[in-house]
Amino acid sequence: YTLGADVLVAPVISEGNPATTDVWIPPGTWIDFFTGEALDGPAIVQRSVPYDQYPVFVRAGAIVPTQPDVVTSSQGPQDDLVINVWPGADGAFDLYEDEGQGFGYQHDHFAWTHITSHTSGTCRSVTIGAASGTFPGALTQRRWHVQFIGGDLVDTGAQPTNASLTVPMSGCEPTMH
Repeated sequence: YTLGADVLVAPVISEGNPATTDVWIPPGTWIDFFTGEALDGPAIVQRSVPYDQYPVFVRAGAIVPTQPDVVTSSQGPQDDLVINVWPGADGAFDLYEDEGQGFGYQHDHFAWTHITSHTSGTCRSVTIGAASGTFPGALTQRRWHVQFIGGDLVDTGAQPTNASLTVPMSGCEPTMH
């Protein structure tokens, strides 16, 4: 099954520990989440995995935000987000946020933040757009952590959410596109 357009998870239904399974890789370049191996699809690959692991693949260029563990989504927007950016292509992601409880979203009480990644040679950068929209409890500042998979983690410190921000990999100049 897929989570959005950029994450492919392949449940294992065969016996054994580790168990062996065949996985269909869709067209394009996909990266094994656990090993970093790049695969070109369409293709069928065989994986041997232990009980505590699934075959997980991420599309080249994917942007996948994560947050610290929270008890419930009703805690509202999180200040400490990690923007995970996979290499191999340019990418885009629209981050949706709302109050985390109630029905305010039905009355346009939500926000979107457009996030893009750009690759130029060996350098990559991420542009985090200004938040569009608002809702009760919306953050006016956020600390972003940009994790360039296969590269470094960049901590932006607190940044206003109503302005764009471009974050380059360390050793690279910001790129405009």
